[in-house]
Amino acid sequence: MAMNDLSDIIRVIIPLLVLSVVYTRWARSKARLPPGPTPLPLLGNVHQIPWEYQHKSFADWGKKYGPVVFARIFNMPIVILSSIQTIEDLLDKRGAIYSDRPIGSMYNDMVEFTANTAFLPYNDQWRRHRKWLQAAIATPKAIESLCPLQQRESLRLLVDLVNSPEEFMLHIKRYPAALMMEIAYGRHVSSMSEDKLVGLTDQALEELVKLGGFGSTVVDFIPLLRHIPVWFPGAAFKRRALKIRDMIHTSMNTPYNKVREEMLAGSARPSYLRMLLETYPRDKTPSREEEADMKGSATSMYGAGAETTTSTLQSFLLAMILHPKVFQKAQAEIDRVIESSRLPDFEDRDSLPYLECVLKEVYRWNTPVPLSIPHRLMEDDVYNGFHIPKGSTIIPNVWAIAMDPDMYLDPELFWPERFEGMDEEEADLKDPRRVVFGSGRRICPGRQLGERSIWLAVARITATFDIKKARDASGVEITPEASFPPGSVSHPKPFVCDIRPRSEKAAMLVDQLNKKLS
Repeated sequence: MAMNDLSDIIRVIIPLLVLSVVYTRWARSKARLPPGPTPLPLLGNVHQIPWEYQHKSFADWGKKYGPVVFARIFNMPIVILSSIQTIEDLLDKRGAIYSDRPIGSMYNDMVEFTANTAFLPYNDQWRRHRKWLQAAIATPKAIESLCPLQQRESLRLLVDLVNSPEEFMLHIKRYPAALMMEIAYGRHVSSMSEDKLVGLTDQALEELVKLGGFGSTVVDFIPLLRHIPVWFPGAAFKRRALKIRDMIHTSMNTPYNKVREEMLAGSARPSYLRMLLETYPRDKTPSREEEADMKGSATSMYGAGAETTTSTLQSFLLAMILHPKVFQKAQAEIDRVIESSRLPDFEDRDSLPYLECVLKEVYRWNTPVPLSIPHRLMEDDVYNGFHIPKGSTIIPNVWAIAMDPDMYLDPELFWPERFEGMDEEEADLKDPRRVVFGSGRRICPGRQLGERSIWLAVARITATFDIKKARDASGVEITPEASFPPGSVSHPKPFVCDIRPRSEKAAMLVDQLNKKLS
């Protein structure tokens, strides 16, 4: 490079840096922004944010600056919320202006999952999706109608655990996959390994989880990077995105086409997608936009339900292996309440308060989604004297709340008894389920379905199985590590365990009930 060229570049860059510093100081002087780390010119705070485990860095900021932290990623303002109070005040009470979503270039432009209900802007399309989902899975009538499916699939989970306990991780994944595939598409899933569509969809979801949420890739902040060629150095993110895009498209199109064919043949089973398609007359074909809407909504239902349920059930098993006295106490409670001739069911829930505490602690100990899907502020706002600018990306740090020592004594400790003896107000305040399913108008519409499915599986596993540490070839116990790899959904690191029926009687009960259903 010639010296003249270098001099020209320097003459351009230096004024830009000066202008950036002046602008940043001017902007801060004009509006009293929430406290936060000091930004660099042009870069903002990007150098202080890791691409993995962002929730931990944000939690450290919360300890230093308070429950509302302001930062910038390049020129994008972000606000991190680290307390129940701030989430309630802003996302719940001011939902009219805090319910939009930031548009991420990775998910929208590259993976092209544009009709994903969870990531839609706060507009008529999102309201349409929400109305559909509310009718299908969130009304009291809908929740009641899904009980037989949950009972059947939770029993199938027990059968699988009896027959091949060494594949417990696969069985745990099959349970929510079977629930959501049947609800979304009327598709029965008997095996994760034999159902190619489920295998592909599961792989796509795993890749999306590893990809992280909004802001986990630099292309979300420099959208022009999406145009670089796939062969270009550093373009691995683009090659990965295109691979995920193809898997997502197949996962959306294949079941949609299958349900349409079955409807024409008169053989379609009841499902969410069939319900949507039945709103169109037989002689009217939905437009491409309408088809994309229905495909996206159905795929979103499957993805949201399967991933978080799997994470929570895996975390439950890991916690019980590491804390056998907790598991034994939960078993003793069930033994006092449930007759040995049947399995726990939904009507038993109020009679099992300790099991409820265990489940709350599982949600808190490894919150399934450490950082909730970000919201976007639609207009300027003022909170506690601080100015929050329009367009800010609002990030609820659920993990920080779950690990807040002011909320939970010794938060690193797995201790279900922390939830005992609370009055109604305190119990509601400290219930981690208040935030793990999202907040405000963007709260997960399937939260009751998911939470009830998890409870039923946990109750029935506890009633019928013993869960212990596995042993190696020398007979030495293998203590699993309570480690959770990075990702938008927090799954435990793969582990092994010894899971077997508590008794011959328990195994026979599972077998007898399964034969009645067959």
